[in-house]
Amino acid sequence: MESRNTTETPSRTSRKYASTTAAPKQAGRAKKTSGIMYSAAGRQLPTCFASVLANDDKFKQWIQLSSGRPLETWMQDFFATNLDGASSRKFDRVCRRIMMKLLAYTGIAITKRKSKNTDYSFEFQLHCFHRSTEFDDIIKDLPGNLSQYRPGCVVLCMILAEMHQNWLTMALEQYYRKTNPDH
Repeated sequence: MESRNTTETPSRTSRKYASTTAAPKQAGRAKKTSGIMYSAAGRQLPTCFASVLANDDKFKQWIQLSSGRPLETWMQDFFATNLDGASSRKFDRVCRRIMMKLLAYTGIAITKRKSKNTDYSFEFQLHCFHRSTEFDDIIKDLPGNLSQYRPGCVVLCMILAEMHQNWLTMALEQYYRKTNPDH
């Protein structure tokens, strides 16, 4: 896996995102956050990854944390972009590609669990993925301007990773209950 140079400034960052670096006053922050949530609440997202994310508690926390920061524009674009059916399907395809990578990393972590090499851990593989050109190739297919702000894409991947782990845990628990009905 190829790594990105961490000192490199992402060339794809748009002026739109870079121009909102100043943090607002605390009172303004709550108003802006509620504005994102209000505009999202009044619209119906299609049943897709976007709707799952919009209802996820961690994602809602990221929305609140983004207020007055460059990530806020990414969050607004997330909701605006995913209201359209074609864009939502495009967003789903990107999320599925990320989830497939996460599943592959889980498989490697499980099969190499006895190794003393921490390079096989799920967390380390995820960290390397965020810095890879492969991640860049996947996120460039996000609809609208979402791919232009890398930190927003990393937040998306982190939340998908947590969802992946939760779904995997639920599936394993369900399998255990099915195969061990006495417990």
